[in-house]
Amino acid sequence: MSLEDKAKQIYFSALQSVLPKNFISRYISFQNDTLYVQNDVYDLSNKKLYLFGSGKASLSMAKALMQVLENKVSKGAIVTYETDEVLSGVEILSSTHPIPSQKSLKAGETLLQQMSQLEENDFYIYLLSGGSSSMIESLKEGICLEDLQETTKILLENSFSIFEINTLRKKLSLIKGGGLARVTKAMGIVLVISDVIGDDLQTIGSAPFLQSKDTVISLDGIELPPMVAEALKSDEQTQKINEPKHYILASNSLALNAAKQKAQELGFTCNIKTDSLNVLVTKAAHLICEDLKDAKPFTCNLYAGECLVDVKANGFGGRNQHLALLSLFDLPSDAVVLCAGTDGIDGNSKAAGAFGSKNLLERANNRNLDARAYLDNFDSFSFFDAFEKTIITGPTGTNVMDLYIALKE
Repeated sequence: MSLEDKAKQIYFSALQSVLPKNFISRYISFQNDTLYVQNDVYDLSNKKLYLFGSGKASLSMAKALMQVLENKVSKGAIVTYETDEVLSGVEILSSTHPIPSQKSLKAGETLLQQMSQLEENDFYIYLLSGGSSSMIESLKEGICLEDLQETTKILLENSFSIFEINTLRKKLSLIKGGGLARVTKAMGIVLVISDVIGDDLQTIGSAPFLQSKDTVISLDGIELPPMVAEALKSDEQTQKINEPKHYILASNSLALNAAKQKAQELGFTCNIKTDSLNVLVTKAAHLICEDLKDAKPFTCNLYAGECLVDVKANGFGGRNQHLALLSLFDLPSDAVVLCAGTDGIDGNSKAAGAFGSKNLLERANNRNLDARAYLDNFDSFSFFDAFEKTIITGPTGTNVMDLYIALKE
């Protein structure tokens, strides 16, 4: 088995560990009208149970959970990507990511309306995962969709972190920062797949069930639509809410541990270097390559997080493929790097990520392909695709950020 094949095995083992069908039943069970979640018990006798959710993983979470809950769910709504799938008694709404759209507004209003209709004796389960911030929205008075779309693009293009973006989004929204909890009388819980560094519940999905915390984000040099800029200056106080308990069921630590186990099975000495890599891709590539240069043979270094890239051209690719291509230039000759997202989508390409070794640059030269030009054009997908070195999964139904795997023979 080649070193590249081993890297792919490690990645797919990590990915399998964070698919809802493989972990939901480990933490949740239901028997005799009693719901067991980790170490907690909820008596649902004489209660109607409603199921809601949003994000890239919401549908796969719902499918896995409904297997556990059998026929207990009365009604609900799930917001996810475009899909033809059907869930008994649960409405499925399609939406968009990373730029919100009219579908996001429709989905947000549907969730607010349905949750506001719940009675005090009802109980809800909400499935929250990455992508929710874009997929569900209800805007404050004076903010229009076009302004929100422009603002989102500006923040993404200027390498604002997801924490910063979501903190700002909350000031424009009626659904974020506790908006869903604010409209309901019912009790419930929130089941979470974390897609953010540090598993910060204030950031995941922009916290639709948690009171916003006052945080100042610097916008020096950033020009936003006038109504947005005005709204961001306000320090409007909102009513206190009853915050439901949140359970983080999966995060990148689960994926990293599964990757480490597979690497060890393949004979590598494995090091989890960090679960919170959040630097520019140029710095990340340097770090990965320097760690490999000092590594002994048969070493596997694992990293997870979400690196930043300042996109300056209109090629095809994403942060993972860009990082993989950057790494090739300083990679030791006896090493392989694989960079891929767990959601299956990297940037504007159809790939989750890419992999390769230094000899890929030599093969490119032999075909008169200029790897540096692909970098400059932010066209990493086209480069790796030319050598069949992309990872194509399609939407995976989960999202615990990105994984970076570096192997040395």
